[in-house]
Amino acid sequence: FIIEYIERNYSEDTVKPEDRLVYDLNMDSLERTEMAMDMEVKCEVTIPEAEIVGWVTVQDMADGIHLLILAKKFRQRKSS
Repeated sequence: FIIEYIERNYSEDTVKPEDRLVYDLNMDSLERTEMAMDMEVKCEVTIPEAEIVGWVTVQDMADGIHLLILAKKFRQRKSS
């Protein structure tokens, strides 16, 4: 869903996992932050600023969000 989101909102071309957010998709820091905020709402997670800064490629972003979702589910199971 992340690739579809980027294609719909930030790119007129087909987006690939290896595309670099800054160099290939021309996303500035504000656009990456806005995208992260949208992903926080959609995925119901909090994305730390350090995580966003570390995203180089679309795959980095997808992997980072996936790990945050898994960590949230783990915490929920552990607390129940």
